[in-house]
Amino acid sequence: MFYFLLFISWIVSAQLTPIREEIFDSSKPHRLQWTFSPSKTWKETQMQLGKDYTHSVYQACNPELNKDHKTLWTNWIPKQDAHELFLDLSFAQADQEPLHIYVRESSQTQNQYFRRPQRPPLLKITVQHPFPDAVPQDEHLSHAEGLKLGKISQKGFYLGFSYSGKCAFIASIQVFFLKCPTLVWNQMEFEETAAGGMGRGVCVNGSVAISTPMRECKANGTWGPPQGLCVCDTGYQTDGNSSQVRPPGTLLSASDSVADSSLGHSPVLTAGLVCSVLVLLILIAVVFIFVRRHKLSGGQETELSSRSGVTRYRRSQEQVYTAQPELIITCMMSSCDQSGECRPCPTLGEEVSQRDYGYEQLHTDRPQLESTRSVEVLEGMSDRLLCDLRDVMVERTKLTMGQKLGKGINKLSP
Repeated sequence: MFYFLLFISWIVSAQLTPIREEIFDSSKPHRLQWTFSPSKTWKETQMQLGKDYTHSVYQACNPELNKDHKTLWTNWIPKQDAHELFLDLSFAQADQEPLHIYVRESSQTQNQYFRRPQRPPLLKITVQHPFPDAVPQDEHLSHAEGLKLGKISQKGFYLGFSYSGKCAFIASIQVFFLKCPTLVWNQMEFEETAAGGMGRGVCVNGSVAISTPMRECKANGTWGPPQGLCVCDTGYQTDGNSSQVRPPGTLLSASDSVADSSLGHSPVLTAGLVCSVLVLLILIAVVFIFVRRHKLSGGQETELSSRSGVTRYRRSQEQVYTAQPELIITCMMSSCDQSGECRPCPTLGEEVSQRDYGYEQLHTDRPQLESTRSVEVLEGMSDRLLCDLRDVMVERTKLTMGQKLGKGINKLSP
């Protein structure tokens, strides 16, 4: 339960808004002086395109080089604290030829001259609505935001563009990375950390570290699951995500301090805990009802039927089992027919038909009842003796008024 509460609290705290850290903006009022290949393919001009002030804009509209690849490289850009880069691009095209984007890492701070790379481009983008044969306006611009440039391992990089169409304008580019904001959570404090890195935290005043606080800043600028633990020091108690001096006369054990520091007094956490407990109780009740019904049914459909005073249980395989050993005894004593011919009674494991007495067929795939002591004695008798005993016995269900009881005795005389 303790780790479950930590997980819920982490979800709530991880929803903080990421910080956008900009490391390059071409629309700032200064000349760029980028390099390009071949010569006279790109031209830097000062325009108010996409901004309310004049800034540098690069265009490639030489009619003599419409079908040639025109490559443009920025100056060296330091990555600062970035681990992964993103790009915002505002551009316009007179056609729908794709604009290729390249990234070349380098630790050298001096500008270098690059031709068009032979490797595939990192990105390919194009406009959906080309501008007419005139100078483009703000409404003709296309804005590509949050383009992923990937991770950077060296100190800096060059950004390249290549285009082989009729006319294109690069109005502005912004290169940036994301940072996780400052976070105080569960007596631990984490400073701003660049996305893709690991943030090392410290315990707030009045708290001590059980293990070193660590937390990963994910690529989208949100905090990942926490590592480590801080608890209130002696003489302090939790106050939300911080610690305060404990009022005199209050006692708090170390275990209570750990539990209290993990829970805090967040109303969102309390509501999440209540909802989680309710859902858990509902699931336990559903499972309990299902298991209880399954045990009562025994995994089969059972039907209780009663006929002629005999209780039987009918299963889905249409097999009938009797719970009265007297039925077996009656069968063994009624194995002779009216003509005096006797046949052996069927043994266990065979079918016994008792249709005259209203019984249905009895199927026993295995012995269901142990033989009683009286049945063992009758099995030792001969068939002839059983036939003689049948004549002297009276069946109560067929006894009528005026019947002679000595009829069986007369038949015994030769």
